Amino acid sequence: MTLRFCLLVVILCCAVIAWLAGPPGRLLVVLLFMLVGPGYVIERWLLRTPPITLWLRPTLWIGFSLSSVALLYQWTTLLGLALTTPLLAVLLVLCMLAMGWIIWRDRHDDQPVAVPPVPLTTVALLGILALTLWTRFVQISDLVLPAWVDSVHHALLIRIVAETGQAPYSLRPYLPVDNLPYHWGYHVFTAAVMQLSGVTLPQVMLWQGQILNALHTLTCAALATYLWRRPLAGVVAALIVGLISIMPAYYVSWGRYTQLMGLLLLPALAIIWHIALRNATWRWWIAVALLLAGLSIIHFRVIVFAGGLLAVLALVWAIDQPWQRIRARLGQVTVTALLTGLLAAPWLALLVARTLLPAVEQLQSLAGGGSYNAVNLGLLWAGQNRSLIALALAGAAWGLVRRSRVMAEQIGWVGTLTVLANPWLVSYLLPAVGVMLALWAVQQRRLILLVPGIALMALNPALVRLPYLWLITNDAVVISLFIPISVMIGGGVCLLADWLQQRQFRLPVALRPTASSALRIQAPPLRLRWLTLRADYLLPPLLIGLALWGTWNLRNVINPATVFTTPADVQAIDWIADHTPADARFLINAAPWLSINRGVDGGWWLMPLTGRWTSTPPVLYIYSSAEYIQRVDTLNQITSNFQIGHEQILEELIEQEQITHVYLHSGVGTMSTTNFADDTRFMPIYERNGVVILAVLR
Repeated sequence: MTLRFCLLVVILCCAVIAWLAGPPGRLLVVLLFMLVGPGYVIERWLLRTPPITLWLRPTLWIGFSLSSVALLYQWTTLLGLALTTPLLAVLLVLCMLAMGWIIWRDRHDDQPVAVPPVPLTTVALLGILALTLWTRFVQISDLVLPAWVDSVHHALLIRIVAETGQAPYSLRPYLPVDNLPYHWGYHVFTAAVMQLSGVTLPQVMLWQGQILNALHTLTCAALATYLWRRPLAGVVAALIVGLISIMPAYYVSWGRYTQLMGLLLLPALAIIWHIALRNATWRWWIAVALLLAGLSIIHFRVIVFAGGLLAVLALVWAIDQPWQRIRARLGQVTVTALLTGLLAAPWLALLVARTLLPAVEQLQSLAGGGSYNAVNLGLLWAGQNRSLIALALAGAAWGLVRRSRVMAEQIGWVGTLTVLANPWLVSYLLPAVGVMLALWAVQQRRLILLVPGIALMALNPALVRLPYLWLITNDAVVISLFIPISVMIGGGVCLLADWLQQRQFRLPVALRPTASSALRIQAPPLRLRWLTLRADYLLPPLLIGLALWGTWNLRNVINPATVFTTPADVQAIDWIADHTPADARFLINAAPWLSINRGVDGGWWLMPLTGRWTSTPPVLYIYSSAEYIQRVDTLNQITSNFQIGHEQILEELIEQEQITHVYLHSGVGTMSTTNFADDTRFMPIYERNGVVILAVLR
């Protein structure tokens, strides 16, 4: 009997116990197998013997699993197939059987049943992951529904996927939107977990979201460990991401689950790409294409971030490579790009038709800027960001002095993200490049290169003004910097540990004579072993202290301003689902948000949780026709700007939209029960804990 077989038996027993424990246990079992199972099968079949350690392979499993689920929904939807709950269960069982067969196939290569010693770094990483999980669930202990704006339309998309078993290209019958060009990889994965586990929609969003959030400690640790070839770098990166940095912990306050999932896949993509550049095997390039195709469906902005990282990794690799090898890799990259396009063809075709072509016709629609792209200093310096950025910069400086390629790669990636969010920086960078090119051309007497040099010098701020792009904003970059910051700090700690190991700090001891003595004897410094300053003595207690401090410090990360639902709202929503007709139409309170309006209480959750029509729909209505958008905006202007004296306008709105019910929460919004005091027109049918539901009498 092998060690792997024993571990498999233990895992299966724990899974059975967890499944029988109730909804949280079922969710954990389903989520574990969906995150690991497909990726494990793909990794063992495609890569076979990856040149990386077992410590890093779970990151690849997660990346492959997320990509494969998204691609599965894409192609089954194209073929007209519906992934119903029974079919999903069959697929999951087949995946589990494939895992068992692979483990049985590889049994002869496994270790004997004796348990090998567990490295201290592995114990540290598991401890950090456990503390991070505990912290993440403490953070949501008071939430009854996911927070803020994004969560509402995420919930609607998940509901549609669960009902149809297909990718949510159409939002009917809830909203008149077809061919939706909004990334949906997170939503199909979450819908599958919800269907298989039987957990309610709000619970699966909250619980799964926090588990995915905590898993960033694992993926960032794997990236840092692989790049620096030091497990210590991974432990430090995990500590930063899980327990010290406010990002990604703060994502739950926004309900930013799609970007969270996209960034979770990014380290696996970077590791595979890094290996592929140094390995001529096509299997690695196929793996890159698979991850890129899945990431394009999960979050398109993150694939732009990933493109910047992959480009920097390739440039640093190419510095000392012969041209023949570079040319060969360019050919492989081209084929990989074509394969990526084929794997994600239906989704990319939709993006071209619905987003790219309209943008080409109206180029001004691509431009952003102004307050939308202004750097939010409060966000930039939130939590411990000042200290973390300072440590990352110190590590970067030290790494550059030591000529570290890994540090150069991370600095280059951060610089690329900064330029993507601020294209105007190009007009400052290119002239400098042009000057250097022109000087080099004169020195080498290659005057033909003077032309591009002068052209680059002409691209200066006085002549060229590049606009912002709405897709990449400074805030989106800022909240993603926890990945490069953790890698840089992890590498910096390794450099510091090496420096301490190379030096034995000594305690100087002087033998001083008495006052009457004319002699003064200076003894040589004494090396005292128990006073020797060593990294392996200092780091463990320091890391433990930082972990405990970070755990306590991050327990209350949610911003109360982003929470607008209470237990009373949940009770009212459940009552509405049971006691109102499916075609009921609710008037709810609204408030301005960016250029549109959002809900302000539990009434905004009626559509995703009960299917009822609401006067303020989830923000995905902006992908509908111009006429429908204008109609919704006009309606919301009335509700969000309602004042005493506007009752007649409100009455006309109720008649025009055929409103059947009104949802009100005491003290929230511009409309209150005093505005509906006419008992011949409005009848209270629900009053509990500040929530009032009125029926409109005809």
